[in-house]
Amino acid sequence: MPINGLRLPPVGDTNGWYIYAGEELSSNPDFFVPLHTLHLDEWCPSIRKYLGLGPG
Repeated sequence: MPINGLRLPPVGDTNGWYIYAGEELSSNPDFFVPLHTLHLDEWCPSIRKYLGLGPG
C-alpha cells in the first residue's frame, strides 16, 4: 500500500495504465508486469472504477 496509478497515452497493444503498490517506483526492469483487466477483481477490485480516466 498505497496503490498508485499512472495513465499514459496507449502505445501498441497496451491501454496506457501503469499501476503499482508501494511508496515509490522501482528502476527494476521487471517492476511492471502485464495484468489483464479481467484479473483486477483478484488483485485490487477497488481500482476498477478509475480505469475510465483519460491519460494525464
